[in-house]
Order: sequence, then structure tokens, then C-alpha cells
Amino acid sequence: MSTKNDRPAIILSSVPDAESGNRIAQQLIEKKLAACVKVLSACSSTYTWQGKTVCEKELPVMIATTAARAEAALEALIDLHPYEVPEAVILPATGASAAYLDWLADCVAAPR
Repeated sequence: MSTKNDRPAIILSSVPDAESGNRIAQQLIEKKLAACVKVLSACSSTYTWQGKTVCEKELPVMIATTAARAEAALEALIDLHPYEVPEAVILPATGASAAYLDWLADCVAAPR
């Protein structure tokens, strides 16, 4: 079980549509790998894919978890994601309120 003092972590990703984002969010929450998943409003993403510059509409996704659960959440995100190579980046947080840390740890406590 994660301790109350476990550091928070944010995982950044993007999805092609709200259905994909909501499906991923539901699974991560149900598996207690994330405390909160935000599927944000659509934006324009420009990137290189298979040697070509591509500009597509995507929805950014922010996943709140703990450092202890971040790797498992990242693996689940990749497994659930519709992209061949999804953006999946763990950002460590440098601080948060004590009440938020308690809530976060409680939400992602590994099942016994």
C-alpha cells in the first residue's frame, strides 16, 4: 500500500477522441492506478510520424497518480491506448498540499 507521504506524479498523454480518453480514464480509476484523469478540450497537435509532418486534432490527457503507482499506470495506459506509439510521459511533482496527498494515496492504494 502506498504511504500517505508518497509523492504525486502526473502522466501526460493525448488521445484521438473523447471515447478513447473516457475509456482509458474509467479503466485507470477502476484499477486504482489513478486518482483522477482529466480528458481536456481538443487541440491541434503537429508532429512527425513515419517521416511526414502531421497536424491532427487530439485531446490532451492528464493522469494524477502517485510515484509508487506511476509505472503501473503508464503500462496500463500504453496497453489501453489506440495509438501505436502513444505519448506517455511521467512528470514527478515537487509538492502538493497534505490533504491532496492523503486523498491521492487513498485513491490509488494497491488492493490487498
